[in-house]
Amino acid sequence: MAKIAVDVVLLPSERIVDKAIEANRELLKQCPDKIILDKENCLPHVSLAMGCIEETDSPGIKNILPPLNLIPTKFWITFLIFSCAKTTSARPLIY
Repeated sequence: MAKIAVDVVLLPSERIVDKAIEANRELLKQCPDKIILDKENCLPHVSLAMGCIEETDSPGIKNILPPLNLIPTKFWITFLIFSCAKTTSARPLIY
């Protein structure tokens, strides 16, 4: 049987998604071809849990974890500014 990855996430508001994508575009100027956020293939999100399940069990997940429309009265988010530096290894150093 095939296993598939599952990710339980919080999806931010449209305004926060736009800000995250904008910040990601700035980071990509220093570290191209890393995680490229967008609204179709790689949504900005906060992962709450990650794991693997049998592909045949995937329909049951919808019954266990239905989508929740949480509208917080207050929501605080802090954007960290990342810089990227070239190192002697093949991987850039992000700090």
